Order: sequence, then C-alpha cells, then structure tokens
Amino acid sequence: MATISHLTRLAPLTGTIAYKHIIPTPPTTNPGILLINGFYSSFSASLKHTHLETHCHTRTLPYLTYDHYAHGLSSGKMEDFSISRAADDLFHILDSVALSDRPYIFVGSSMGLWLSLIAAKERPHRVAGIVGLGGAINFTEKFENEIPAAEMDRMRAESDEGLFSFWRRPSSYNPDGYIIGWKLLQDGKKCKIGTNFPVTCPIELIHGLNDADVPYEEAVNISHLVKSPNVTITLVKGGNHRLSTEQDLSLLSTILDRLTKSIYPSLQNSQ
Repeated sequence: MATISHLTRLAPLTGTIAYKHIIPTPPTTNPGILLINGFYSSFSASLKHTHLETHCHTRTLPYLTYDHYAHGLSSGKMEDFSISRAADDLFHILDSVALSDRPYIFVGSSMGLWLSLIAAKERPHRVAGIVGLGGAINFTEKFENEIPAAEMDRMRAESDEGLFSFWRRPSSYNPDGYIIGWKLLQDGKKCKIGTNFPVTCPIELIHGLNDADVPYEEAVNISHLVKSPNVTITLVKGGNHRLSTEQDLSLLSTILDRLTKSIYPSLQNSQ
C-alpha cells in the first residue's frame, strides 16, 4: 500500500496537501476512484478510506484520497478554511496527482459531495460519476442561521478589522466544537449548488434514514438541483450520517461496482 505524500502549493494559496495515491502494478487502464472526505474529517481516521483502499486493490483500480486544507495531515488553520479553497485544492490534486489519461469516479462523503459537484461542473472531463454518502451541500446557510445575532455582529466586526473571526459550533463528534469561520460563511454563498446545476454525469446518493446531521430528504433535494437525468437514491434503514458500519461499507462497494460497470461495461478486473 502507498505511503502518505505531500503536495506543496505555492502563492497565492500556499500550503501542503497530504494525499495517498495507489496505482495498480502492473499498470491498467481502469478508471480511478477518488475519495473526498467531509468537513472536519481526514482519511487517516476514515473507515471509508481503508475500505475503499481494499476495494480498489481487489479490483485493480487506481485509488486516490487526500486531506482538505486545515484537515488531518494537511497544513492550514480552520479559521481560514472555505469551500472555494477546498475546491481549489481538489482541482490541484486532479491536475497534479491524479492520472491524466482517465477520469475518476468520485466518492463524496458529506461535504465531499458538495466538492464533487463543483468539480463535475468545473472539470467535467475528469469526473466519470459520483457516489454521495450522507451528502451535505450548502450547509453554510444552516450554520449561519444557528449563530446568535450578537455573535454574527462580533464576527463581522472582527473580519472588518482583518482578524480571523470564527464561532464554535457544538458537535457530538468533537467536545471542543467545530470552528466555523466568517470566511467559510461568506464564501459558502458563492459556492451554492442551485437549480439546474450543470452536472450531467451519473450520480448515486446513499443516505441514512437516521442521519441526525443531514436529513435524508436532502438527497431528494440534490437530485432535483442537478441536471443529470441519471440519479439514483438509496436509503439505508438505521443508517446514520457516517455510514461506516460493515454493512454500510459493503453497500458502498455494491453501488460503486454497479456505477463503475454502468459507465465501463467492458471493464475487466480481478474481483
């Protein structure tokens, strides 16, 4: 299995991006799989990552994943995190790390689906299809509605003074809460997934019926927003937001195999 590497970014968006890219030996022409993790998630702590690494190994598929800016082993401060920065890092990974002779099937977990859709709009030739897991888009609007008015005024004033301004959102996953930066809130408006969003690749959306963070109805909403006529929704009874149980991950492989075969009917692998 591949070791962790780091991609250095130069000005104006400086920093390093931690990633893993596994290319089958001997090389194949098979499509690649790209895992894009969620907000406050990293591949080193992801059961989806370890599962997909094995999934791709047994099927001789190239596999790529990375940590967002200010996440995991990548550099940066959460106060300065934004969807635009995360999307630009994804483009940089596609342009500098991913195999250039083939598209990838994107697996977007939570926020990773938002970024996958942006990539499919901006780099359609690089995205063969998308699998969303507990997909979360436009969630900065929800965050902004949760913040007390006095806190919003404070953040706005601090930002006007050139300071990194943020609010700590309570989280069941982190006792310290999540840092929600003013920059993230304002930038989210620019990156909103709206009606007739120009993505036409096939999309599979998997969502847990017991998702307490992103209601399963959001999957239906997303299916209506994108232009793609090929959107399939799978609801998981008892499934939560993380969708990381053994059964959830087995379902992910089944759906990923189905999508891969539908895009590449003649695909031969060692499964």
